[in-house]
Amino acid sequence: MTTALEEKNIALDIEALDTLFNKKDYEKAAQFWSESYVQLRQHVRPDATGCSASCVR
Repeated sequence: MTTALEEKNIALDIEALDTLFNKKDYEKAAQFWSESYVQLRQHVRPDATGCSASCVR
């Protein structure tokens, strides 16, 4: 059973990933990532543009 907050977070995640991967609207997708976002993959830059750049490859 999920709570209302969990459902809201899931919807936000889906919107962010849909915007980034399916719509490829990188400028809009950047609003979903914090300036202090920590990228754990060493080959990807540690910011939202690094994340979107890795998707373009």
